[in-house]
Amino acid sequence: MITKKSVAHLPSQPGIYIFYQGELPIYIGKSINIKTRVISHIASAELSRKEALIVGDADRVEATTTLSDFDAIVLESKLIRVHKPKYNVIWK
Repeated sequence: MITKKSVAHLPSQPGIYIFYQGELPIYIGKSINIKTRVISHIASAELSRKEALIVGDADRVEATTTLSDFDAIVLESKLIRVHKPKYNVIWK
């Protein structure tokens, strides 16, 4: 399970973040501020079943920074097509 304390290392820059369950990516997202966005996933877990499942199933979050929001969108799209994460149903 992901907690606010476990995401303190994430950057406050644009890029993508990946929630992992073991070695399997279960959700890939993009943001202009990675740390803030991941923390909002944690907060939303109390209100949304999907968010609760993502945060509850994940055992770690990794991030990759990009130079711009556009670069993050392109990278997110590419990684979703390659990995087909369980919770990225719209982009599949």
